[in-house]
Amino acid sequence: MKAFPTGKTGDKNHDFYVSQDGMDLRDYFAGQIIVGFLANNKTDYSSKLIVEMAYGLADEMMKVRSEK
Repeated sequence: MKAFPTGKTGDKNHDFYVSQDGMDLRDYFAGQIIVGFLANNKTDYSSKLIVEMAYGLADEMMKVRSEK
């Protein structure tokens, strides 16, 4: 699943022709979770731990999402 796909835009007969698949929904979820962690100025976790927790939560979000 992708977040923010754009499809094909522009004119393929000229140099302006863009198609973007978007970013993985899992990466989008993790990025939003990281923003939440960093918004709390009392967060005293290492960068690696924040990323590991964010992707762990993102994986859970993807799992729950697929169950619906």
